[in-house]
Amino acid sequence: MASKDFNYQVALKEGLKSLEQGRLRQAEQSFKYLVDKFPGAEGGYRGLAKVHFEQEDRAGSLRVLREGAAALIKSGERSGAIGLLRQAVTLDPGDLTTHRRLAAALALTGDTDASVQEYARFIRDLRENGETERAKNEVAWAKGQLRGVSGVSTLDAKSTSLPKRRRASPIAKAARRSDRRPRISGRRCHGSSPRRRSRRRPHRRAAACPTIRGPRRHRSRLREAHRPTSTSER
Repeated sequence: MASKDFNYQVALKEGLKSLEQGRLRQAEQSFKYLVDKFPGAEGGYRGLAKVHFEQEDRAGSLRVLREGAAALIKSGERSGAIGLLRQAVTLDPGDLTTHRRLAAALALTGDTDASVQEYARFIRDLRENGETERAKNEVAWAKGQLRGVSGVSTLDAKSTSLPKRRRASPIAKAARRSDRRPRISGRRCHGSSPRRRSRRRPHRRAAACPTIRGPRRHRSRLREAHRPTSTSER
């Protein structure tokens, strides 16, 4: 296998190291060398697609992945081709060509259930985007490609039915309740938190003047001491 070749391993490590360090030109040269010398190995295509993605060339990255998948299928590496096509679908889920190639590759390997799931995914995306006619056309295409497969009959419902509304989870319900503003005595509180009612403290009465108690003679002496003197006495 090409992946066990010494030169392949060295070039792959150099390309990944340059890509990690941000040296895209050196990484591109290493991965192109792998694609030219080892067209039946997926490492060069994955690395080159990553370089295009880092250069913000989405179309170039998608092209490399599709070409790599076709080359791997010719070499008999169908599992590697499916991996590249899945990566391409993740990169652009709405690309019709990549979607159909992936579904066909899955069917060729005998995994018809995965092929039906890929058709169902694409048809569901079309329906959610409001492209009902394209969804129906894709159902017809799938029936022509997967004749005799039991799961194809379920695609008709997916092309016409509306998505079901999901029930809110208990956690979401609790979050909604917490967002409601509190009410105080029938009125909505406009602040972030309800005002606290201040408790009225009981009014303290002024202390009365102390009464003078004791025998009468002592009272008279005290009263005379506190009686204001006249100006003549001063």
